[in-house]
Amino acid sequence: MSLLNTTLDSSLTMLITSSLKVASPQTPSRKAPPWSERDLKRVQELLPFYSPKVVGRMLGRSEDAIKIKRQRQHIKASSKTEEWLSANRVMRLLGMPDARPVIGWVKKGLVLGHQVTSDDTWMVHEISLRRWIVSPISWLYFDSEHIQDPHLARLIELAQEHWGNEWLTTRQVADLKGTTTRQIGDTPRALKGRRLLA
Repeated sequence: MSLLNTTLDSSLTMLITSSLKVASPQTPSRKAPPWSERDLKRVQELLPFYSPKVVGRMLGRSEDAIKIKRQRQHIKASSKTEEWLSANRVMRLLGMPDARPVIGWVKKGLVLGHQVTSDDTWMVHEISLRRWIVSPISWLYFDSEHIQDPHLARLIELAQEHWGNEWLTTRQVADLKGTTTRQIGDTPRALKGRRLLA
């Protein structure tokens, strides 16, 4: 009986000791310095172009601290910043099935935009987009009949009226050039199935 008690006592002692180690107070974490006006200004300047994680690294703060400060200071997230539209928003405004062409426009320099660093979000400058979509050369990249935004549709309609030029079908181009529609069909993919500039 005493052997059993000794074994129970040692097991109980080990259990109590291990639970005390776990429950011992942790060293307090280092408290971040207070926010300066300069830090707040940097957060406002950087968030349209960088993710909260990257901004946090730049300022020596955590991603959560940047998110909390953004909410408390009513700073809009990069995808909701004024004058900037996400590629997905542009896709919806223009009635396109996919946002990848919009990202391609930014990469090619057709419209002003950027990728939010360390994020998959692409942003397009709204004024740059409006200027570009009223240019006749841009009409090859999207179908103006599918535009969902009435204001953008009206801008393009007015630009097309003032342009005063006509569109040729691939058959008409082939007849003018003395070739076949198949050879006209070998034009870049962006032009296929579209009307061509006269």
